[in-house]
Amino acid sequence: MIDPRINETGAFAFEGKPVQLWHGANVPDRCSATIPGCEPLNEMKQRLAEFLEFLRSVPQRHIAVVSHAEPIQVMAGLLQGQSDCEALLRPVSHCLPIRIEIAGIEP
Repeated sequence: MIDPRINETGAFAFEGKPVQLWHGANVPDRCSATIPGCEPLNEMKQRLAEFLEFLRSVPQRHIAVVSHAEPIQVMAGLLQGQSDCEALLRPVSHCLPIRIEIAGIEP
């Protein structure tokens, strides 16, 4: 299944541009940055929270979720009760699995 709620950050204003421009726009940091033409962090967090609620409703108990680093950081933060800034500091290695249990879902 492909679910657009777990897509990467909506950096619409930076489509087709060097990634360094996106990183430079997140000043002083991603938690407080408001970037015209881009999805605010709180909107991304909301769609990711909706996706996590959906996972609670499916019968499967072992689910592989594949996404980009920032959505994974935010989802882990939501599940672990972290602030946005704490969640975004979580190191995420590319192409390596992370196991996170969702409350209400028995592994």
